[in-house]
Amino acid sequence: DAELKALGQQPTTSNQSEIEAKKADIERRRQEELNNFPYVKDALLQNTLPLIKTRNEAVERTNNNGIKVLTGDFIKNYLKLVVDILVDLKVSEGLELIKLFDNQGRIEINSFTKAINTLSKLGITRVSDMPSFYNNLVNAKYDAEYVDAVKKGTMTREQAMQALEEAGRKDSEAYAELAALEGNKSTTNDEYKLDYLINKTPIKAGVEELFDSNPELANQVYEALGFKGEKIIETAKGSTYRYLPSGKTQRFKKVEGKEYEPQDILTFVPNYEWIKSNNPQWLEKQGLENDTQYTQYLLEKVQGKDKVWIVDSKGKKIETNQDAKIADRLFIAFGKKDGTVEDFIPVSKEPVIGFYTYDSRIHFDEKGERYRDRHLGNKVVKITEGITPQQKQQALQLYSQYLDTIFPDSKVEEMDDNLYNSVLNQLEQENKIDKDCNGVGKLKAEKGLATSF
Repeated sequence: DAELKALGQQPTTSNQSEIEAKKADIERRRQEELNNFPYVKDALLQNTLPLIKTRNEAVERTNNNGIKVLTGDFIKNYLKLVVDILVDLKVSEGLELIKLFDNQGRIEINSFTKAINTLSKLGITRVSDMPSFYNNLVNAKYDAEYVDAVKKGTMTREQAMQALEEAGRKDSEAYAELAALEGNKSTTNDEYKLDYLINKTPIKAGVEELFDSNPELANQVYEALGFKGEKIIETAKGSTYRYLPSGKTQRFKKVEGKEYEPQDILTFVPNYEWIKSNNPQWLEKQGLENDTQYTQYLLEKVQGKDKVWIVDSKGKKIETNQDAKIADRLFIAFGKKDGTVEDFIPVSKEPVIGFYTYDSRIHFDEKGERYRDRHLGNKVVKITEGITPQQKQQALQLYSQYLDTIFPDSKVEEMDDNLYNSVLNQLEQENKIDKDCNGVGKLKAEKGLATSF
């Protein structure tokens, strides 16, 4: 009966062909539209000037109604250009923003902040953001077709999620929406999900010791969950840094058990010994005679009110890890609010044992004001390729959770390795492990599963 049931759930050849044709059609149209951005040759779209700074370059005038307006090339060629593009793309926010401009391309002073805030919420803070905004808009449009196909019953949830993964859209909102769906109509009524609740699922006593003593089992669980080895950077105080699929980095502070907001860029500042060996004249000029004084100097610069930038050898500001990868050399520059650079130190793109971590991100407040969070961390003490502490924690909780569903009253010491491996094999063979849009494991189990062992 089980074999017949499984056979009945397999898609027919004709249905599979229709699904493959639908996927091919969606992806063909997606690529055609992505390659057809109408403003791709507009040189202005390469400008990285923050839109909020167009206010400083604008010219104030009073219109015929006695209302103060902003005008000038920066307003027309940057701010209004972005709004014009949104209007052409039929984005609702653009259709509202264009009403703030008069027929001469001027905007009321009181409406400027509203325009900046609206654009910031769309992820547009400078003209050069428009190509990526267009790509996101197009991708969302075609991602939604997979969700519609599932809701209409022409494609299963799993098929749609696989198609999005193949298109490199696993981090999309559509993928998250599909992951949240209960599943396709063909799913049996006896099947349900045990949600993986990282903050509510305790680790079964002895499971962590089992993982530590049986690396092969632990690696099988990591693999089943889709956890891949990645570069992990550990500092002297136990904080760890990891690189996210988005290109950003994230810091996990062990002493607080807290994961901080993803940062745009992570670099590594040389220690006192490196500076002493490579540029002792600089230390003498600054009056820094030891490691303590040098560390204090860095902290005062990073935590003070003066400006801090990461720049390349030509002085261009580097604000993301992606830009850092293609830059020739990197420096951390310290300066004044007027942009004057007072000092700089070379920094590394790659982690180096003994170097300090420096990470930062740019964000905007409710008024559209641009801020940079910056953080000087402790020295790097360990660089490894492997599973992050967060991933290990998730795996331990997930495995504990499943053991509790089938052996609720058993203790780890009562179970041998063969039993644990049989549980894992059962999960893999019966496709009991699922993943949500963030790559976090979830379990699928049929009622009465405990009796099948």
